[in-house]
Amino acid sequence: MTEKIKNFIESYIENVFYSFKQKENQWCNLQNFDLNTISYQDELNQEYYLLKYFPAYFTEYYHALEKFFKDYKKNSLKVISIGCGAGIDFYALKFLIESKNLDIEYDYTCIDIIDWSYKPNENNFNFNHADINDVEDSIFDDVDLIVFPKILTELDTKTIEHIISLLDISNLKDELYFLNSYITDDSHLKQINGIEQFKLICTYLTQQYTTNRATDFGLTKDEKITCSSYIYISEHQGLRSIHDFFVYPQEILYIFSNLEKKCNYVQDSTECNQCNIGTYPMMNTKYIAYLVVKFKR
Repeated sequence: MTEKIKNFIESYIENVFYSFKQKENQWCNLQNFDLNTISYQDELNQEYYLLKYFPAYFTEYYHALEKFFKDYKKNSLKVISIGCGAGIDFYALKFLIESKNLDIEYDYTCIDIIDWSYKPNENNFNFNHADINDVEDSIFDDVDLIVFPKILTELDTKTIEHIISLLDISNLKDELYFLNSYITDDSHLKQINGIEQFKLICTYLTQQYTTNRATDFGLTKDEKITCSSYIYISEHQGLRSIHDFFVYPQEILYIFSNLEKKCNYVQDSTECNQCNIGTYPMMNTKYIAYLVVKFKR
C-alpha cells in the first residue's frame, strides 16, 4: 500500500505541475503570493498552493486520521470538511481506510466558497460550493466528524457562531469528533494559529448557556486534551520519517524551488532581482500542528 500511496502523490503532483508549466507566461503573477480566498479563485494560484503543500498536508491528515481511527469503532462515518479546497483530507481518508482494510462506509461532504479545479471525482466525495453561512441546516444532520483543514484562521466570530447554531439544530449523535489542522511556522514555538477560533466552539459545546440546548456535550475525559491543545511531532525531521510514502518528485522539486531562473519573462535587472516566486515545498514535521478531539453527551 505504501507504493500505491507514493505513486498517487507523485502522479498527482506531476499532473498539477504539467498544467502549471503551461502557464509559464503567468508566473510573474505569483509575486508575493498570499494565502486567501481571493487568490484561490485563480487556477494558477491553486496549482502553486498544491505544488507547495499537497504531499505534506496529505501526510499530516493521514497521520491525524490514524489517531482518530484508534478511537472510532463504528462501521459508518459522516464527515463534514469546512473549507476543504482540493479535498486533500478526503484523499488521506480514502487511502487510510484502504491501507488499514477498515470495514467502514463513509460519506464525505466538502463545503468551500471556491470551486477548486483539482477536487476529487469520487462517488463518496460530495462538493458543496457555498459559503458556510449559507448552507442548509440539514447538511450537518448526524455528522460524526468535522474537519477544519487549515481554515480556522479565516473564520470570523459570526461564522463560528453560525456553525455552532447548525450543530445545535441538526446534530443528534451522542458523539462528535473534530479534526483541526492548525497553521504554524514552528510547532515547538507554541505559535499555533487557529486555536482561539476553535476555543469558541469547544467552550460553547461544553457549557450550558440555555436550559433547552440540543447540544449539551462534554469533552471526553483525557487529561492531556483541552480546548487549547494541539499535537505535534517531538523532533523536527523530514515528513518521510513519520510516513515512508511521503515523496516529492525531484525534478519538479528543483524547478519549483527555482522558478525565477526558469521563468520565460524577458529579464529586467530591477524587477527580476526582486522576484520571489520560487518556493520550497513543505517537507518538514515542524509545520505539523493538529488536534483530534471527541465530545460526548
